[in-house]
Amino acid sequence: MLCKFKNAFSRHKRAISVSVVSAIMACMSCVAAFAAETETSSMQDAFKTSVGSIQSDLMGYVMIAVPVALAILGAIFGIKKAIGFFKSLANKAG
Repeated sequence: MLCKFKNAFSRHKRAISVSVVSAIMACMSCVAAFAAETETSSMQDAFKTSVGSIQSDLMGYVMIAVPVALAILGAIFGIKKAIGFFKSLANKAG
């Protein structure tokens, strides 16, 4: 019985270690949150502020990336249409 357990553990060592580490981190974060003895409203305000900050940062990145992506896609579309146009001219001439 112990041999089967050792074999199963050795086969799934990475998955088990990731699960154990994530469980330990979840327990430690709960201990830290409960030990802080802060009001729920201040924790909610901090969470709301951090989520708002993440949202504004992501929107900033999107506003930077969208014009560049549209320019690249427009250039690719134009090149494909030009190639198709010249191929159709070559087929008519030949």
